[in-house]
Amino acid sequence: MNDALPTTNKTIGGAGHWGTEAEISMSRKTYFWFELALRVFPNVNYISKGDDDMFLRVPQFLADLRTLPRRGTYWGKLWR
Repeated sequence: MNDALPTTNKTIGGAGHWGTEAEISMSRKTYFWFELALRVFPNVNYISKGDDDMFLRVPQFLADLRTLPRRGTYWGKLWR
């Protein structure tokens, strides 16, 4: 994967964003994670991605997911 070049000169942009380069890099990493996960775990019911600073109540998360469609569901925050 050709990721964005690493830099130590990052500054926070408007609304707490790292900037376009970091956002594109994270989008690619997320896409590649889901693509890999589908190949490595082809028979699982759900695939998820989270940050290292999140708290997840797995039983409640699974109960909520079961009420949603099986395909094409994105549950998260979209920035436009």
